Amino acid sequence: MSGNDPHRKRVRHYDEPGHFHELTFSCYRRMPLLTNNTWRGMLSHSIDRAVTGQGYRLAAFVYMPEHVHMIVYPMCDSPALADSGRATFYAACAGACSASYWSGDR
Repeated sequence: MSGNDPHRKRVRHYDEPGHFHELTFSCYRRMPLLTNNTWRGMLSHSIDRAVTGQGYRLAAFVYMPEHVHMIVYPMCDSPALADSGRATFYAACAGACSASYWSGDR
C-alpha cells in the first residue's frame, strides 16, 4: 500500500485490557464484496469463530459493501489487542470471504 493512499488513515489505538476494542477492516482493494447475503453470512460465521477463539464477545458490528466495523469486548483479563493480535483477529474473520472470492464463487 502506498503512503499516499487516500483511504489509509492513521488512527491512534488506545487498547487497554478490559476495555471495548473498535476494529475496522476493508475488503481486498476495497472491492464491494459484502453485497450479498451469502458472503455476509460466511463472514458472520468467520467472525463468530474468531471472536470465540480469541476470547472476545462481539458487542456491535456493521457491514458496509467494502468494509466492516466491529466493537469487541474481552471475556477475561486478556492483554490489550496489540497489533499482532489485531492482525490474527482480522485474518480469522476474513478467511471465508477471501476463500470464496478466489474460488470464483461470486
